[in-house]
Amino acid sequence: MTSEPGRRKRGAETTVAILDVTVELLTETGYGNLTIDAVAERAGASKATIYRRWSSKSDLVVAAISTVIVPVDVADQGDFVTEFRSYLIDRFAIYGNESGRRLVAALIGAAPTDLELGEALRTWLAGTRRSTIALLERGRARGDVRTDVDLASIVTLVSAPLLHRGVVEQSLPDLALVDDIVTLVAAAVAPPP
Repeated sequence: MTSEPGRRKRGAETTVAILDVTVELLTETGYGNLTIDAVAERAGASKATIYRRWSSKSDLVVAAISTVIVPVDVADQGDFVTEFRSYLIDRFAIYGNESGRRLVAALIGAAPTDLELGEALRTWLAGTRRSTIALLERGRARGDVRTDVDLASIVTLVSAPLLHRGVVEQSLPDLALVDDIVTLVAAAVAPPP
Protein backbone atom coordinates (compact mmCIF):
# COMPACT_ATOMS: atom_id res chain seq x y z
CA MET A 1 0.00 0.00 0.00
CA THR A 2 2.79 2.46 0.77
CA SER A 3 4.29 2.06 -2.70
CA GLU A 4 1.09 3.27 -4.44
CA PRO A 5 1.59 7.05 -3.85
CA GLY A 6 5.18 6.78 -5.10
CA ARG A 7 4.02 4.89 -8.16
CA ARG A 8 1.44 7.60 -8.93
CA LYS A 9 4.04 10.30 -8.51
CA ARG A 10 6.43 8.55 -10.88
CA GLY A 11 3.56 8.15 -13.34
CA ALA A 12 2.72 11.86 -13.14
CA GLU A 13 6.38 12.78 -13.52
CA THR A 14 6.65 10.49 -16.53
CA THR A 15 3.57 12.07 -18.11
CA VAL A 16 4.99 15.58 -17.62
CA ALA A 17 8.36 14.50 -19.04
CA ILE A 18 6.73 12.96 -22.11
CA LEU A 19 4.63 16.07 -22.76
CA ASP A 20 7.60 18.40 -22.25
CA VAL A 21 9.79 16.36 -24.59
CA THR A 22 7.03 16.29 -27.20
CA VAL A 23 6.87 20.09 -27.14
CA GLU A 24 10.67 20.30 -27.39
CA LEU A 25 10.82 17.91 -30.34
CA LEU A 26 7.91 19.58 -32.13
CA THR A 27 9.64 22.94 -31.94
CA GLU A 28 12.98 21.43 -32.98
CA THR A 29 11.92 19.11 -35.78
CA GLY A 30 8.27 19.82 -36.67
CA TYR A 31 5.35 17.44 -36.66
CA GLY A 32 6.41 15.38 -39.69
CA ASN A 33 9.74 14.43 -38.16
CA LEU A 34 8.40 13.79 -34.67
CA THR A 35 8.44 10.10 -33.75
CA ILE A 36 7.21 8.22 -30.71
CA ASP A 37 10.63 6.52 -30.61
CA ALA A 38 12.38 9.90 -30.28
CA VAL A 39 9.94 11.05 -27.58
CA ALA A 40 10.38 7.80 -25.65
CA GLU A 41 14.16 7.96 -25.85
CA ARG A 42 14.49 11.58 -24.74
CA ALA A 43 11.83 11.28 -22.01
CA GLY A 44 13.36 8.08 -20.65
CA ALA A 45 10.09 6.20 -21.15
CA SER A 46 9.09 3.21 -23.19
CA LYS A 47 6.88 3.39 -26.28
CA ALA A 48 4.40 1.18 -24.43
CA THR A 49 4.20 3.78 -21.64
CA ILE A 50 3.42 6.49 -24.20
CA TYR A 51 0.81 4.40 -26.00
CA ARG A 52 -0.89 3.55 -22.69
CA ARG A 53 -1.49 7.28 -22.21
CA TRP A 54 -2.14 8.38 -25.81
CA SER A 55 -3.42 6.15 -28.58
CA SER A 56 -1.65 7.97 -31.42
CA LYS A 57 0.99 10.53 -32.26
CA SER A 58 -1.70 13.15 -32.94
CA ASP A 59 -3.33 12.55 -29.52
CA LEU A 60 0.07 12.95 -27.86
CA VAL A 61 0.75 16.16 -29.79
CA VAL A 62 -2.61 17.68 -28.89
CA ALA A 63 -2.04 16.81 -25.22
CA ALA A 64 1.42 18.39 -25.40
CA ILE A 65 0.30 21.63 -27.03
CA SER A 66 -2.51 21.86 -24.50
CA THR A 67 0.18 22.40 -21.86
CA VAL A 68 1.52 25.42 -23.75
CA ILE A 69 -1.54 26.95 -25.43
CA VAL A 70 -4.22 26.98 -22.77
CA PRO A 71 -7.76 28.36 -22.88
CA VAL A 72 -8.04 31.93 -21.65
CA ASP A 73 -10.92 32.73 -19.33
CA VAL A 74 -11.49 36.33 -18.33
CA ALA A 75 -13.49 37.21 -15.23
CA ASP A 76 -16.57 39.38 -15.58
CA GLN A 77 -15.38 42.99 -15.44
CA GLY A 78 -18.72 44.54 -16.34
CA ASP A 79 -17.71 45.74 -19.79
CA PHE A 80 -17.10 43.84 -23.03
CA VAL A 81 -14.28 46.09 -24.27
CA THR A 82 -12.34 45.82 -21.00
CA GLU A 83 -12.82 42.05 -20.89
CA PHE A 84 -11.94 41.64 -24.57
CA ARG A 85 -8.72 43.63 -24.14
CA SER A 86 -7.75 41.48 -21.12
CA TYR A 87 -8.53 38.37 -23.14
CA LEU A 88 -6.31 39.46 -26.04
CA ILE A 89 -3.43 40.43 -23.77
CA ASP A 90 -3.55 36.98 -22.16
CA ARG A 91 -3.87 35.25 -25.53
CA PHE A 92 -0.98 37.27 -27.01
CA ALA A 93 1.21 36.33 -24.05
CA ILE A 94 0.72 32.69 -25.01
CA TYR A 95 1.35 33.25 -28.72
CA GLY A 96 4.17 35.66 -27.94
CA ASN A 97 6.16 32.81 -26.48
CA GLU A 98 8.62 31.38 -29.02
CA SER A 99 7.66 27.80 -28.22
CA GLY A 100 3.97 28.57 -28.68
CA ARG A 101 4.54 30.26 -32.04
CA ARG A 102 6.71 27.44 -33.35
CA LEU A 103 4.21 24.83 -32.20
CA VAL A 104 1.33 26.57 -33.93
CA ALA A 105 3.36 26.95 -37.14
CA ALA A 106 4.33 23.27 -37.13
CA LEU A 107 0.76 22.12 -36.60
CA ILE A 108 -0.79 24.47 -39.14
CA GLY A 109 1.69 23.14 -41.70
CA ALA A 110 1.00 19.48 -40.91
CA ALA A 111 -2.77 19.47 -40.34
CA PRO A 112 -3.88 19.67 -44.00
CA THR A 113 -1.97 16.53 -44.95
CA ASP A 114 -2.45 14.52 -41.76
CA LEU A 115 -6.18 13.90 -41.41
CA GLU A 116 -5.90 12.42 -37.91
CA LEU A 117 -3.94 15.45 -36.68
CA GLY A 118 -6.38 17.80 -38.41
CA GLU A 119 -9.34 16.19 -36.68
CA ALA A 120 -7.60 16.19 -33.30
CA LEU A 121 -6.72 19.88 -33.72
CA ARG A 122 -10.30 20.81 -34.67
CA THR A 123 -11.54 19.09 -31.52
CA TRP A 124 -8.92 20.85 -29.39
CA LEU A 125 -9.58 24.24 -31.02
CA ALA A 126 -13.28 23.89 -30.26
CA GLY A 127 -12.31 24.02 -26.59
CA THR A 128 -10.19 27.14 -27.02
CA ARG A 129 -12.96 28.80 -29.06
CA ARG A 130 -15.44 28.26 -26.21
CA SER A 131 -13.71 30.85 -24.03
CA THR A 132 -13.96 33.48 -26.76
CA ILE A 133 -17.60 32.64 -27.39
CA ALA A 134 -18.34 32.80 -23.64
CA LEU A 135 -16.84 36.29 -23.54
CA LEU A 136 -18.98 37.39 -26.50
CA GLU A 137 -22.11 35.81 -25.03
CA ARG A 138 -21.53 37.62 -21.74
CA GLY A 139 -21.19 40.88 -23.69
CA ARG A 140 -24.37 40.06 -25.56
CA ALA A 141 -26.26 39.39 -22.31
CA ARG A 142 -25.19 42.83 -21.03
CA GLY A 143 -26.18 44.54 -24.29
CA ASP A 144 -22.57 45.29 -25.33
CA VAL A 145 -22.71 42.90 -28.32
CA ARG A 146 -25.47 42.94 -30.94
CA THR A 147 -27.77 39.92 -30.96
CA ASP A 148 -27.41 39.46 -34.73
CA VAL A 149 -23.60 39.08 -34.66
CA ASP A 150 -22.34 35.67 -35.80
CA LEU A 151 -20.15 34.70 -32.86
CA ALA A 152 -18.23 32.05 -34.84
CA SER A 153 -17.20 34.71 -37.37
CA ILE A 154 -15.97 36.99 -34.60
CA VAL A 155 -13.91 34.15 -33.13
CA THR A 156 -12.26 33.66 -36.54
CA LEU A 157 -11.74 37.42 -36.86
CA VAL A 158 -10.02 37.46 -33.45
CA SER A 159 -7.83 34.41 -34.16
CA ALA A 160 -6.57 35.52 -37.56
CA PRO A 161 -4.37 38.45 -36.48
CA LEU A 162 -2.90 36.40 -33.63
CA LEU A 163 -1.85 33.65 -36.00
CA HIS A 164 -0.74 36.01 -38.75
CA ARG A 165 1.44 38.12 -36.47
CA GLY A 166 3.03 35.14 -34.73
CA VAL A 167 3.26 32.55 -37.50
CA VAL A 168 3.39 34.41 -40.80
CA GLU A 169 5.19 37.59 -39.72
CA GLN A 170 7.12 35.69 -37.03
CA SER A 171 7.06 38.65 -34.72
CA LEU A 172 5.77 39.23 -31.25
CA PRO A 173 2.27 40.60 -30.84
CA ASP A 174 2.22 43.95 -29.06
CA LEU A 175 -0.22 46.19 -27.23
CA ALA A 176 -0.70 48.41 -30.29
CA LEU A 177 -2.08 45.42 -32.20
CA VAL A 178 -4.23 44.45 -29.19
CA ASP A 179 -5.72 47.93 -29.09
CA ASP A 180 -6.34 47.97 -32.86
CA ILE A 181 -8.14 44.61 -32.71
CA VAL A 182 -10.19 45.70 -29.70
CA THR A 183 -11.23 48.93 -31.46
CA LEU A 184 -12.19 47.15 -34.69
CA VAL A 185 -14.06 44.25 -33.07
CA ALA A 186 -15.82 46.48 -30.53
CA ALA A 187 -17.06 48.71 -33.37
CA ALA A 188 -18.18 45.68 -35.39
CA VAL A 189 -20.21 44.11 -32.59
CA ALA A 190 -21.57 47.22 -30.85
CA PRO A 191 -25.32 47.78 -30.91
CA PRO A 192 -26.46 50.88 -32.77
CA PRO A 193 -26.47 54.05 -30.65
